[in-house]
Amino acid sequence: MKTKLALMLMVALGSIGPAGSTPAQQYRVDSDEPRRTSGDAFPNVEAPEPPQPPEPPPAPDVRPPGAFTFPRSVYFNGPVGSPQEVNSAHQAEQLARQLGEAKTDSDREKIKTKLGEVLGNQFDQRQKRHEAEIDALESQISKLRDLVHKRQENRREIISRRLEQILRESQGLGW
Repeated sequence: MKTKLALMLMVALGSIGPAGSTPAQQYRVDSDEPRRTSGDAFPNVEAPEPPQPPEPPPAPDVRPPGAFTFPRSVYFNGPVGSPQEVNSAHQAEQLARQLGEAKTDSDREKIKTKLGEVLGNQFDQRQKRHEAEIDALESQISKLRDLVHKRQENRREIISRRLEQILRESQGLGW
């Protein structure tokens, strides 16, 4: 029992290697490589990462050249527009489905009339939204033109302040 305890203590303190071998016995006589044990096959070598599959090519653009499209965010971030516009779009989808399922010509005509009214309403709402977007863009352009004009009037002062800033930084006096 004492010898077993002594052996465990020597292994824990590192005076002998695993499986009862001394550090000198861990090396093969015919090679400089250390003897491998079950737990440390290649202790200093990291396993290479497995190769990653190539990314698929992007989907081809099937739009005609010069065709206008809305940004991807319009399609993937949910409905665009006012709640009334979204409701009109939903009604139009339902009526189109009903039109396909209609059995008689009189039912088709009634649904077609309703669908025309809903589409007209939806068109008007979209036009209002587009006009509001144009107004907002024109306002933004006007503000940018004013800013550019103001900066052009103060060109010398802006350049001299930037020159002072660069000189102070080069002397170690910058922020």
